[in-house]
Amino acid sequence: MPALDTVDTPTTMNITTSEICSSPTDIKKPTIHQPTNKQQRKSRSFHLLIREIKRLRDENSTLRNSVALLKNDIRDATVSRQNTDASHKRFYDECMDKNSKLEMDLMDKEDEIRQLKKQIEDLQSRVNSGGGLTLHDAAYFKNKDSLMFGCYEFEEDEMQCQPVAKETALPEAVAEMDKPALDETISEVHATVEEENEEEEEEPQQSFEEVAISYIHQAILSKLSSARVRLELDDLIIKYDPTPEAISAALASAFLHWVSSSLSLMDKSQTAAKVFATKIQSGITDFWEAILQYYAAEEECQLQLLKQIELILTDADKLKFSGIIISHFDRLILMLYKYHVVDDDAVIAWWKDPASDTVSQQIRSVTTRFVEWVQEDDEESEQGDGEDDSDDDNDDADNTNNDDNDRDHEDDTNSSEIESEDEQEIINSILDTHNKYCCICLLETDNKTDSPTSMTKLNECSCYSKYSDAPAIPKPKKSVTISL
Repeated sequence: MPALDTVDTPTTMNITTSEICSSPTDIKKPTIHQPTNKQQRKSRSFHLLIREIKRLRDENSTLRNSVALLKNDIRDATVSRQNTDASHKRFYDECMDKNSKLEMDLMDKEDEIRQLKKQIEDLQSRVNSGGGLTLHDAAYFKNKDSLMFGCYEFEEDEMQCQPVAKETALPEAVAEMDKPALDETISEVHATVEEENEEEEEEPQQSFEEVAISYIHQAILSKLSSARVRLELDDLIIKYDPTPEAISAALASAFLHWVSSSLSLMDKSQTAAKVFATKIQSGITDFWEAILQYYAAEEECQLQLLKQIELILTDADKLKFSGIIISHFDRLILMLYKYHVVDDDAVIAWWKDPASDTVSQQIRSVTTRFVEWVQEDDEESEQGDGEDDSDDDNDDADNTNNDDNDRDHEDDTNSSEIESEDEQEIINSILDTHNKYCCICLLETDNKTDSPTSMTKLNECSCYSKYSDAPAIPKPKKSVTISL
C-alpha cells in the first residue's frame, strides 16, 4: 500500500490585536515625581521647627519647676519671718512686763523709804521741841505702821501700851532707840538697791561669737531651716555690730564643731571618708551651703573663713577629731569649692599664705593636688575668655559677608567647640575625681592609681543631693539656618 505523502499545510489562526503581547518597550512605567529643592528645604525646615518646639517645651518645663522651687523658698522664708516676728514680740512683751514689775517694786521701796524718813523727822521735831513725847504720841508713831511696840487702842479709853521684850515704855528712850534702827533700815534698803544695780551692770555680757555659736548649735539640734538661722543671725549682727572677722570666726567655729560631732557619731564599721561623703556632704547641702554662701559672698570673707578654719584646727584642745579633719581636709575644701562657698581666687590666696606651724604645712600637703588643679582651671578659663573675645571680634567682622560665608563660619565654630569639649573630657579623665563637679564619694585617697592615664571612667555619682545638678552630657551645637 503506497504511503501517503503528508503535506504540512499552514493553519490559519485569527489573532486579534488585543491578544498580541506587547514588547517591553511598549509597557508604560509609573512616573515618579522627584522633589524639588524648594520642597526639600520646606521638609527640612519643618523638621527643624518641630525639633526646636520640643526643645522649647523642655526648657519651659524646666523653668516651671524652677519657679515652683522659688515659690516654695519664698513661702518658707515668709513663714520663718512670721515665726521670728512672733517670737520677738513675745520676748519683747515678757521683757516689758518684767521691767514694769521691777519699776513697781522700786517705787514701793522708795515710798517705804520716804515714809521712814518722814517718821524720823517727826520724831526728831517733837524731841527737839522741848515738850517731849507723851505716852500716847510715842505709841501712835510706833503703832502707825506696825504693832511691834505692843500698843492697842480701846474705845473711849486711853492708849494702853505694853512694852515688848528688850524695849522700854519711856517715849524718849524709844525715840533714841528707834533712830539708829531706822537709819540702819534705810541704809540696808539703799545698799540692797545699789547691789542690785551693780549686779545688773557687772553681769558679764556674752560676745557675738559665743551667742552665734550657741544659737547655731541649738538650731541644728532643733532642726531649724537655714533661712530661719539667717534671720536670727541678722538680728544678732544688728544688735552686736561685729566685725567681718568675728562673723567668719563664729561661722568657722560652729561649722568645725558640727563636723567634729558628725565624726564622733560614726560607727566602727564606717570610715571617715564614708562619713564625709554621706553625712557631712548632706549636711552641707541641706543647711550650711545657704548660710556660708550668704555670709561669705565676697572674696575677702571667703579668705577670712578659710584662715579661721585653719586657725581653729591648729589648736587641738579646742576641737575634737582635729587630726581626722586635717588628714581629710582636701575633702572638706573640695566640698566648699563644689558648692560655691569659696572661689578659685580665695583658695589660691589662702594656699599661698601659710602659717609657720606644722598643722598649716600638713594641710597644704594634703590639698596640693587640688590647688594645682584649681590654678590650672583658672588659667584655662582665662585663656578661654581671651579666645572668646577674639572669636566675637571675628564674628563681628564676618557679619558683612554673604550667607555662604556665615554658614562656613558657623561650621568652624562648631568644630572648635567640639574640640574644646574633647579637651575638657581629656582633662576630666586625667584629674579623675578632683573635678569641681566630681563625686565626693570617689576621691583620689580612696582609689589611687599608678598614673593618670590608667584611670578608668567612673560610674555615675551616687552621692548627689537634691541641691546638686547631675553631670550634663556634652552635646555639640548645630548651626540651623531657617529660610522662610
